[in-house]
Amino acid sequence: YASQPHMTAQSRPAPVQQPISAPAMESVTVMGPAAAPRSGGDGNIATSMLRILRPGRPADAPPGSVKIGRATDNDIVINDVLASRHHATLITTAGPPEAAEIRDNRSINGTFVNGARVDDATLTDGDTVTIGNVDLVFRGGTLVRRTETAADTATGGLEVHGVTWTIEGNKTLLDNISMSARPGTLTAIIGPSGAGKSTFARLVAGYTHPTEGQVSFEGHDVHAEYASLRSRIGMVPQDDVVHGELTVRQALMYAAELRLPPDTNKADREQVVNEVLEELEMTKHLDTRVDKLSGGQRKRASVALELLTGPSLLILDEPTSGLDPALDRQVMTMLRQLADAGRVVLVVTHSLTYLDVCDQVLLLAPGGKTAFNGPPSQIGSELGTTNWADIFSTVAGDPDSAKRRYLERHGPPPPRAATQQPADLGSPTRTSVRKQFSTISRRQMRLIVSDRGYFIFLAFLPFIMGALSLS
Repeated sequence: YASQPHMTAQSRPAPVQQPISAPAMESVTVMGPAAAPRSGGDGNIATSMLRILRPGRPADAPPGSVKIGRATDNDIVINDVLASRHHATLITTAGPPEAAEIRDNRSINGTFVNGARVDDATLTDGDTVTIGNVDLVFRGGTLVRRTETAADTATGGLEVHGVTWTIEGNKTLLDNISMSARPGTLTAIIGPSGAGKSTFARLVAGYTHPTEGQVSFEGHDVHAEYASLRSRIGMVPQDDVVHGELTVRQALMYAAELRLPPDTNKADREQVVNEVLEELEMTKHLDTRVDKLSGGQRKRASVALELLTGPSLLILDEPTSGLDPALDRQVMTMLRQLADAGRVVLVVTHSLTYLDVCDQVLLLAPGGKTAFNGPPSQIGSELGTTNWADIFSTVAGDPDSAKRRYLERHGPPPPRAATQQPADLGSPTRTSVRKQFSTISRRQMRLIVSDRGYFIFLAFLPFIMGALSLS
């Protein structure tokens, strides 16, 4: 991957958002408070295990119902690989006007109504149905695609409001942090050691619940509706998670088998993998072993794993750690391109050289206190210097003063809406246990064969053990 010169915020062209094109829909006219689930997706343990082991076939839809799914023979086509071919059915009810029933067809990734996974539920005007990464709004007796500019959502992108996280009763790791990030933006999270940068990233990703405050993404509460949002959020850890003994193609194809619905065929998965690698400019390394890639290319491979499910929020924890300046620039340029494609990208980093490719910088002081939040071009005017050694020394020496000065410049954030009751992380997708076992077994065999020394050792091990038993 050829390195590209970094661009300043002034010279960089405006981000080009590329939302998924609206699916081809027929007008769905059906007769129409919050959706009322009739039977949730949890059930008892025995029922859940039966569904996992033997998903079965969906019940026949009554005449006049509307089919929803990824296949082109549906009435509403969901152009998302996470949607099953025949994912759900919309059925006219005999209830109040402009009401209908949504019925999940035992899909792998589930059907969600207002953030809650359901098997079937009664819809009324304004309810949001989530299938894969696509939101549909039931309005005027019709399911329509929700758009960021419509009144269906109060905000687009990421909104963090008054987030505080306290452990052991009184130890505050994050202290009333607020920020927002629109689609098409790249945000750097920086600060001295102990500032809670990675802690903040994990909280935004939904891995931990805030003690106070709220995180919302695309109009959804991340923690109250996590099960319906998990596929929209990609978290790339600091350590590379791709098996080094596999080629890039093999690693991504096995990951696609595990992450994408089982009704996707090999051609579907190959298309997704090829699109991801093309976006990351990794196509020429398709058949290269991961452990033969450079540090920057290995980081791209880790990012590719997360992009398989099409997340619109991508969070990276120290992606440039241990890289030389040239590879550092490559990674930051890649993140800029991922953001310009319409995603919200957050990057936790210790590297300060290429912050000018970011749209905004969140500087945290020890204890998770906000010391600065804004465009990189305003750092000098707000903090009095652009010397990062001086800035880090100041905020680390007196975090409370750094937070107080920030609040004096910007004032406290406006009051937030009431926080919803946090939900758990949601149930795993209903992937066949047999399919998972098959995929993981084949991947493990590939790993053993790829490590020639280990493979030879295993091949001769029975003979060695036999010889030892005879001696």
